[in-house]
Amino acid sequence: MNSDDLRNKLLTAQDKFSLLSNMEALREYSLTVGDFGRLINEFLSDSEKANLLQIDSFKNGNPYTKRCILDNIKDASLTQKLLLEPGIIDNIEPYYVKDIINKLPSQEKMQLICNRDFMSKCNLQSYDIQQMIVSLPEENQLAILSNSSYVKDTLKIEDFYIRDILANMQKDENKLALIGKYSLDSSDLTKIVSTLNDKNKETFLLGNKKIETFNIREILKSFDANNLMNFFINNAEYCKDKKIKPHEIISKLSADKQLQIAQNLITSGFDKDTKIKIVATLSNEVKDKLNKENYPAEYQKALSLKSKEGYLDIELDRNPEDYKGLDELMAVNPERFSSEQKNRLKQLCAICPEMGIANTINGVYFSSTGKEFLEGEKWIESVLSRIKPEYSKAQKVAIIDNAIGRRISYSPDYDAETFVPWDSRALWKIISTGYGVCNGISRIEQYMLEQVGIPSKIVSSGKHAFLKLEDMEFELANGEKVTGTTLVDPTWNLDLQRYGCKPNNLFLSYEDIRKKDIMADGTDRESHKNDEALQDATFTLDQQSLRNLCISVGLARPDGKFPVVDFIEKAKQIDEIYADDPEKNIEAQLKLVQRVCPEFAQCQNSTMQMLKSISFNNPNLKFKKCVINRVYEKDDEDKNPVMFVYFDSDKLGKKFYYADKEQGQFIELPSKEFEKRFECFENDIEKNNGHRFWEDTEQNINIQHTEEKEVEGGDR
Repeated sequence: MNSDDLRNKLLTAQDKFSLLSNMEALREYSLTVGDFGRLINEFLSDSEKANLLQIDSFKNGNPYTKRCILDNIKDASLTQKLLLEPGIIDNIEPYYVKDIINKLPSQEKMQLICNRDFMSKCNLQSYDIQQMIVSLPEENQLAILSNSSYVKDTLKIEDFYIRDILANMQKDENKLALIGKYSLDSSDLTKIVSTLNDKNKETFLLGNKKIETFNIREILKSFDANNLMNFFINNAEYCKDKKIKPHEIISKLSADKQLQIAQNLITSGFDKDTKIKIVATLSNEVKDKLNKENYPAEYQKALSLKSKEGYLDIELDRNPEDYKGLDELMAVNPERFSSEQKNRLKQLCAICPEMGIANTINGVYFSSTGKEFLEGEKWIESVLSRIKPEYSKAQKVAIIDNAIGRRISYSPDYDAETFVPWDSRALWKIISTGYGVCNGISRIEQYMLEQVGIPSKIVSSGKHAFLKLEDMEFELANGEKVTGTTLVDPTWNLDLQRYGCKPNNLFLSYEDIRKKDIMADGTDRESHKNDEALQDATFTLDQQSLRNLCISVGLARPDGKFPVVDFIEKAKQIDEIYADDPEKNIEAQLKLVQRVCPEFAQCQNSTMQMLKSISFNNPNLKFKKCVINRVYEKDDEDKNPVMFVYFDSDKLGKKFYYADKEQGQFIELPSKEFEKRFECFENDIEKNNGHRFWEDTEQNINIQHTEEKEVEGGDR
């Protein structure tokens, strides 16, 4: 028998419910769930359908049949009541429960969503609940979301769904009432605020002190064009405090908005400089649509400049004067420029000294200024001018590596809370300031080698960066010429080159440079470990051949000794003269450093290493404790590092000296005055087990190693 037979029987049956509720009788018919649904919809009332679910064989039976019954009940309040009854939805999949709820009118749906026990039992997905809430009238959405603990703990709706609900509300007052109830991240908050009317956006921005500048920029881009102009004009101090300039925002707007602003710009309340920068950074599409004759001459010049993504697209063949005063709108990467292009850029930098000059390391941009570019290129040219045409590649590398060590020191505030990583990797800024870190220093050496036709690769171990040179030709001490792939570590040579030592990290094989990573206690710092990239670096230049190479370019004396030998011998002589007077010994050693390296207070890391390995490494200087490190002056807001030396001995007690950069000398201070005037960096205190350097009870020489390396004092 089939569904037609059962239907015929139902047409004449007095008790249709009894027939359709008898599971055993129904099994005699070949019914599908669809057949059953059509029959109960035709012959039973809503209350009778609901009563089916009170019978165990239906209530605890096939979930598809239960869904069929619920789907065919037209009375929404009855459906809602059934869903709340124990056992009804127990074996129905959540996504079918969702479909049933979504068919309900708002009132019933609202009551179910607000029923904690029901929603906990439903186990619905966050997205499904969000869709249910969005389908409700806005006053219902407001009521639900006002209970933030229920939304987060019971409904478990993720923040980005909450964001979408708020962003799609029609009334600003509802959005504003709910924003503070949730700990939304700045991105989500920005998307919501951007949907407010412009007046409410302005009120929100001015009243929220914690919002980040990036998010303020995004919100401003959502303003109406005229309202945006008024915001900038009326809130100039706010924008200045947030470091937001009108042209930066306007250049990112759609062409329609830019055009609207451009047409009203001349009569606006912006000052002339701001107007010109706005005009200059309009998109080229918008500039083409404007009638330039409607603008004064100075604006016409700005309109003639090409722009790109909020900056000027620099044309080096233009008159550099056309760009005067627009430094902040200009940025260019000249690393691959020809000599002619660089010369034109220098002319431009002379007029726009604050323009951006970029270099890249691993695809990341680092910015110097035009002034720093000029200074850096001038220094590079002076170094390269010392390279004779007949010099070999090895001689050229030796000269360039030495010059970098003489000019640059490792950033003295590295690993301090004030460290600025961008500045220490900007190629020309490093040359200008004299400070950098390993990958920035390696990029400078690579850049200079490129100028003399020597290719190189920057290799990183993940902890440190250095250079690999392939197919280098060397002349050995015995006259033999060999070719090999080798390594140069310009950063680990800095201290040595500055004080005229033998460069112990020049032309080493991978095996030999890895030996330098092993500390005295056997710990491997893995500063140079990169098996994949360096297995073919098998050449080390032997010591005599290295000396001969340095002699040939004037870096070592004709006898093969390096300039540092004078420093070492004089330090020994001082130690012998003042063997019984440690105070005069110390002061004489410090004065010697001042004479050997007049810029000692600036190149702090190099000087600290030499003080440790030479000045205070003499037999008659014995201390309970000697610390050579960095501090900062307490009244210096920038916390610029200052080198200091601290001694503690039985004979002298505690003595402090600091390196005064202006006077160019070490100055002694009484202990109390030093501690009152100077402070340690927070990171240094933390690394020193919570103690300031002079408070530590360890009785040994303590010195800051920027790369955690032992730098040799240089062979004689």
